[in-house]
Amino acid sequence: MIRHVVMWKFNETAQDRTKAENIVRAKEILAELPALIPEIKKFETSESVIYSEFSADLMLYSEFENLDALDSYTVNPYHKKVSEFIRSVIRSRFVHDSII
Repeated sequence: MIRHVVMWKFNETAQDRTKAENIVRAKEILAELPALIPEIKKFETSESVIYSEFSADLMLYSEFENLDALDSYTVNPYHKKVSEFIRSVIRSRFVHDSII
């Protein structure tokens, strides 16, 4: 299994929304992906309760059967659409992939 973790730091404002509004929107559209992308085995988001310069605002934890499944997820059109929105409202992103 492959563990795929992504953490984002959001802009204070973007696309005429506040940081809080964009985090809610990101969580909503991310939550749609497991029903649309069969390669996803586990998928959950978590919003930070502490907002500091060192903390990520939102984290995605997901699992995939293997690297091919993760690669398939990455190029999936539904994932690309979600990524496009998120990239437009964040200031930084960190990704960690590992074998579990």
